[in-house]
Amino acid sequence: TPLWSASTPSADSRNIFTILPGVGLVAFRGSNGAVLADYLRDPDAAGLIAHVRAQPIGAVIESTPALLEPPSMSWPSAAYRAFLEAHRGRRALLFVGAADGMLHAIDARTGIEVWAVIPFNLLPKLRALRDGQPIDAFAHFVSASPRLADVEADGRWRTVLIFGEGAGGTLYQAFDVSLD
Repeated sequence: TPLWSASTPSADSRNIFTILPGVGLVAFRGSNGAVLADYLRDPDAAGLIAHVRAQPIGAVIESTPALLEPPSMSWPSAAYRAFLEAHRGRRALLFVGAADGMLHAIDARTGIEVWAVIPFNLLPKLRALRDGQPIDAFAHFVSASPRLADVEADGRWRTVLIFGEGAGGTLYQAFDVSLD
């Protein structure tokens, strides 16, 4: 029995997104099947979306989780001290890439998935989750390890999450996960 494992909310209540070029953030839901169809390359986009949403969190094969906690660096900057104070009580999240095509944000206290994002270039590969994969042609997804850093940009401190796909692809993405 594992000491700790993440749990997946019901399919309807999951917060799963993708970011489409020229469109922006799109909820990965059957109601957006028409918007996602060209990227999914599946004649039954809504059915594929429903299948993916119903799956538990995928296997974590090569991705080492990154833990987001309240900031704790001691820094002489007044701006960083203000950032530290403003985020002293923020929720701890684990970020990890999985073999389900998603980067997951998991509440570190409860083990429940908070949100997930699917890189748009992996959307066509999601069919493998429904159709199956031959052992000699395994489709990798988000297998790189995410990284977190507090950074100052334009005079403001933020916490940035950067993740890639490892063997799954070449795309890297960065998100502001400061949780103001």
